[in-house]
Amino acid sequence: MRASELLSQHIPNADAWAEISTDVFDIARRIREGDESGWRGDPTASIMFNPITNHFEVWMVDGLNQPYIACSSSRCDHSLIVKLIEGDWQKGKRLHEDLMKKNRAIKDAHETAEKEKRLELADKLHWALIKDLGHLDGGNRRQYSMATKGK
Repeated sequence: MRASELLSQHIPNADAWAEISTDVFDIARRIREGDESGWRGDPTASIMFNPITNHFEVWMVDGLNQPYIACSSSRCDHSLIVKLIEGDWQKGKRLHEDLMKKNRAIKDAHETAEKEKRLELADKLHWALIKDLGHLDGGNRRQYSMATKGK
């Protein structure tokens, strides 16, 4: 049984909604049968246009034969399939790993940028101190470095 057939039983005034069964991009068929993007398909899925919210909603049926909104979008295009892929529980672990990898890369890039800023500031401070105070120690050569350890 498809979600569009169950909506009027579970949601009042759902009969005013319109089911999208054919469209230019064939999104309705791709949502039901799956496509090359990685969406596996769900034969219970229905695309409905909700006139109250002015959104296209993908409705599916769960194991208890209850309809639910899987995703919604203001446009009836591939963004619905992308949202379905992102919310797919079977791909949830891989999606979580991808998100963690992206977050780690962003954090590493941020830390690298901060480290470079600190090193640049330390180098500028080093040369400023050598320029201002180097004459007190007999010169302004590199041997009077703050970075030398144990001296």
